[in-house]
Amino acid sequence: MEQFLLYGKKGVIQRSFVDATGLSDNFRAPLAEVGIEDFFSQSTYIGRLSVSSHCKEMEELYSNLESVYRNWGKFGPFGDCILVTVNEGYVRIILIARLAFPKPGLAADLVPFVRDSTGKLFFIGIVRKNNPGKGKPAIIGGFKNIDIYGYHLDTAAETVVKECYEESGMRIIPQSVDLAKNINVDEFVALVNIGSAKPVTKVRLLGTYPTSDEENTASGIKRVYETTVYTFVAQFNQVLNERRLAGMLKAGDDASEVFVWDFDGRRDSPKLAFEHHNKILRDALNFIRRTA
Repeated sequence: MEQFLLYGKKGVIQRSFVDATGLSDNFRAPLAEVGIEDFFSQSTYIGRLSVSSHCKEMEELYSNLESVYRNWGKFGPFGDCILVTVNEGYVRIILIARLAFPKPGLAADLVPFVRDSTGKLFFIGIVRKNNPGKGKPAIIGGFKNIDIYGYHLDTAAETVVKECYEESGMRIIPQSVDLAKNINVDEFVALVNIGSAKPVTKVRLLGTYPTSDEENTASGIKRVYETTVYTFVAQFNQVLNERRLAGMLKAGDDASEVFVWDFDGRRDSPKLAFEHHNKILRDALNFIRRTA
């Protein structure tokens, strides 16, 4: 069995013979986004070989893909990296991936509050599972994702809805608005699913914030340059405390646990992992108290 790695660059497909044992885990996942350092670390020392004469099927596949890439432009519709096996005359595409070039990180964060039947105000966040800020409380949020074809960048509102569910188990269901098609959404009505409760509230835009240096990686590279922030208050018709509210939620993704803070039961504010998170929380708290 022979394996070939085909990769497109500026309308041209190039071919390399590869050994599957030398591929990183990123290459093994279908429709993976491959980091530029992973890609070049695997292909720098691979000698380029012409397709052997008995692999006519491989030559035909290469020709077809090459013409599509040239017609398409810089990036082809099949992705940037295509891992192909040729076995006894049968050609199989086993991986399609896109090469992820370094790009400025754009994020969106959400500051959810819950008010119980006695008027107590609770903030819901997470405890970070990974660095930077591992083990420290933080605001729910994440990167704006790009679809596999590179044509759609998630809106900030889309991102906070997705990240809120992934990191806390709290489902936000927008009512009568398509967040994917509305890039600039100042506010939207949503049903908030927390445990068995389903209060309806307005999710409102708080603003856009530059990030602090704590977002830098160990090598000094800034992970996130700016974040767009939304906030809301969900009204409960029952008495809550920190432990009970946290028990209605479930941590996941980048969160090791759900973090709940009772602003009426404590005299101070929580110290979050990043300085810009502390500012965002202060602003969100003032905004909620001012507009309630």
